[in-house]
Amino acid sequence: MIATNARFLEKSVVVDCDRLCTRFAGIQLFALIYLQKLAVGPESFTVSVPTIIMVSGFLFLEIRYPRLLGIANLEWLLLFVAAASATFIVTRNVISLPSFAFLLSIYGCMAFRRPLSEQAYDQVMRLFQRLMIVPALIIIGEFAYQKATGLTNPLSMDELLPGAALLPGYLYDQAYPSWDSPFHRPNGFFFLEPSFASLFCAAAVLIEIEFFKRRILVVLFLSATFMSLGGTGATMLALAAPFILARQSPRVTIAVVLAASVAAVALFAVDSPLPFLDRIHEFDAPKSSGSDRIVLPAVELWTYLSDPSYLFAGEGPGHVSVTGVSTWPATKLVAEYGLVSMLVFEAFIVSSMIGRSNVPLRISLLAIYNFTGAYLLNPIIVQFMIMMCTVFVRGAPFTSCKPQFMRQTPSEATLSGKRLR
Repeated sequence: MIATNARFLEKSVVVDCDRLCTRFAGIQLFALIYLQKLAVGPESFTVSVPTIIMVSGFLFLEIRYPRLLGIANLEWLLLFVAAASATFIVTRNVISLPSFAFLLSIYGCMAFRRPLSEQAYDQVMRLFQRLMIVPALIIIGEFAYQKATGLTNPLSMDELLPGAALLPGYLYDQAYPSWDSPFHRPNGFFFLEPSFASLFCAAAVLIEIEFFKRRILVVLFLSATFMSLGGTGATMLALAAPFILARQSPRVTIAVVLAASVAAVALFAVDSPLPFLDRIHEFDAPKSSGSDRIVLPAVELWTYLSDPSYLFAGEGPGHVSVTGVSTWPATKLVAEYGLVSMLVFEAFIVSSMIGRSNVPLRISLLAIYNFTGAYLLNPIIVQFMIMMCTVFVRGAPFTSCKPQFMRQTPSEATLSGKRLR
């Protein structure tokens, strides 16, 4: 009888913990999508609102339920701190301690792990899909309105909120194809810029195909990805396509190809070029997005790698500032902390992103993060990787991640007659 009650109580706790985690994920994903442009703090050091919510949320879970979350790969992050200490010792430059603290705070959250049942994990993915429907419809509406009327995009958060409340450093309103064009790339209203809109929509495409296979939502998110005219989302789909289509039935593969064809035909019909393909020519064009995000950062990285003075130490956190070139994470790490620190940090990122679920999304996000922009301290990209790829483990056994109210064993709690709080 005691053993039966113990198993029942253990099963109830798993369900309760899964429910707690899905609620936590819902709050984080809502903030990540709908509040990502909002920020607080002085102009010299603004902090993203979703980042504050994420760090606060993890701290709350650790304090209220200290055994709910497990830890993984923390040794790599600690080894990075040890390797980076050489820079603090030898550099004579002014060190930005807030920059270093911010780096550790957001990537420290990447070390948390929580095993979820398959049903709970799928529920987290389903929450993201539901939250993405409205932004996808907005992107399609922005595109259709501008093409039908010849007018500019009527939706702009920059015109509704003061600049002090918005995260700086992003091109929210991007005229296309030239800077004096009335047409603006659709940004979904809530996203930092069109590239983020396309990234989130592409992620929704991959998740829909991987888990739910609802054709209407595949078409919706795929159309929004293309109509955002952002190369980031198209690149993600291209990178993930071989991995995700190889695991699908012929029926699903045909449906995806047809949906992509419909979206491509729609863009051609309104005289709009395909994203990514029309950006390839920018690789040779100075001051273009393709050059500043791919070509010049690769040259910049090679410059630091070929300099032996950056082997063990860099010039200190905060040394590489935001310029016209989108400095890759590896480049910023080598420049500020040294080659050894960069390799250790990349080992932490890669090992954290490895998993058996959401493989196409993990691979495409890892490539986008490392090779398409200055994403080392980008709170939205890092938080997206954490919530969608690292913190939750699908179908893992419920072993060591018990919350505070389960400090007793199930049999002890049953025998003592104490109720779960």
